[in-house]
Parts: sequence; structure tokens; C-alpha cells
Amino acid sequence: MSVSVRFDEGAPIVVSLPPRLYLAERFTSNVQNLCVGGIAGYPLRSGRTLLLIRQDDRPESDRLAAVILDAKAKAVVSIERDLGEVWNDAIVVKDPRGYRVLMNRQWLANVGDGEFPAVDWVLLDEHGASIRRRWETPRP
Repeated sequence: MSVSVRFDEGAPIVVSLPPRLYLAERFTSNVQNLCVGGIAGYPLRSGRTLLLIRQDDRPESDRLAAVILDAKAKAVVSIERDLGEVWNDAIVVKDPRGYRVLMNRQWLANVGDGEFPAVDWVLLDEHGASIRRRWETPRP
């Protein structure tokens, strides 16, 4: 499956992501989603748009891709093909520095058997023409 973006008018722009199953998911956020169809779109300070796209990675956890779009130029500025594993629900919170997304940071062994995810917030912001990703807390 491919991903394309269509603005109000004109031909769609194909986002160059590897072939895989992209999920039309609802994102939980304190900011209005600019997109329809299961992709999250949030405004950046530069006037560009941050797209978040959920990817099915069965049997593992779903993964998240990020794209920066320039709507005026109708162009893709930057793509981060794999930000990492998404926590159960895709939760996005506006922050003065950018957007915080709840992600699985690492898997820890459960006492007894199995494992469990250690979740953390990742801060996404725009740095020039690229997507900058920073974990909120130092690695344990």
C-alpha cells in the first residue's frame, strides 16, 4: 500500500515510504488534526505540516513514520521512515517545542516470564528541513 497526500486542489503527492500496510488510525491529541483518512497532520511553527502515519508491523507492535510537508510548495520536505514502536493508542500532545508522542522505548523482562514495554514521550520538532526526535527522559 502506498501513501499519498491531496491538498484541496491538484494532483496527489506520493510520499516515498516503503511498501507495507499503513493503518488508517485515529490519533488522540489536544490539537485539531488537519488530515482525514487516518493520517495525523499537525501544524508546525514554520507553516509546514507534520504528518504521522501508523504502520502495521505484525506480529510486532505498530510503528510510526513522520513526514514534513510544505503545503504552499505542495512538496515533501523530509521523511523519517521509522520513528519506532507506537504505544497502544497513538497519543500526540502539543508542546511549546513541537509535539510529544507516546512510544514504546524498550522492552523489559517481566519477573516470572514474558516482557513488557517501557513507554516514554518522544519530542518531535522541525530542525531546518529535517525531523528531530528526542526522548524526554534519559535512558534508564
